[in-house]
Amino acid sequence: FGAGLSKGNELSDPLLLSERQRAHLEARKKVRFAHVAVRVAARLPSQGEADLLAMPQEVRVLSVLVVACDVAGQALQITDVLLPADRQELEDTYRLG
Repeated sequence: FGAGLSKGNELSDPLLLSERQRAHLEARKKVRFAHVAVRVAARLPSQGEADLLAMPQEVRVLSVLVVACDVAGQALQITDVLLPADRQELEDTYRLG
């Protein structure tokens, strides 16, 4: 999270949130998320990543980077996820026009 967003909220609480992370931060920190950029890339994992994911190193992973920004373009939340590619299916739906 951006500077100052990681304190004074319940995101570090081990119990599950009853709302989405961004909605939680908007309510607690009075910030406004304007847009999200998502980058998905396929690559081979490092040995350490393969070990952590309990998978062979020759199987590709999907690196999913999500950056949520405010109206000025400042990154407020960054999420980086690594997924075994052979166990994933991605789907996206969005409005046109």
